[in-house]
Amino acid sequence: MGDLPFDDLKLVNSLCEKLTITVWRNGKIYEQDYIRGVPQHSVTSETNDSKIPHGTQILLKPDTSIFEDTQFSKEKLQNWINENHCELKGNVMIDERLS
Repeated sequence: MGDLPFDDLKLVNSLCEKLTITVWRNGKIYEQDYIRGVPQHSVTSETNDSKIPHGTQILLKPDTSIFEDTQFSKEKLQNWINENHCELKGNVMIDERLS
C-alpha cells in the first residue's frame, strides 16, 4: 500500500507497538492497522469523501520493549526523507506533537 518500498515498511512495522497505514487513491480510502507487526484486520476501503485526493499517512508508535527512547527528532527524520526518499512527491509532514 502507498509509496514506501515494501521491505522498508515491513522493517518499520516489526519495530512498532502499533502502526496504521491510510492511503487515499483512485477515489477510495484504504486503511490497515497492525499491532507488533500483526495485521488486525484485512485492508478496508471506503469512498473518499474527504478533500484529500491522494496520499499516504503512516502513524506509528515505536515498541517500548525494543527502544528505551521513543522520541523522534524532526530534523533527523526530515534529513532521512530528503536523502533516501527524494521520489516522494507533495508534502511530507512530521507531527510535532510527538516530540
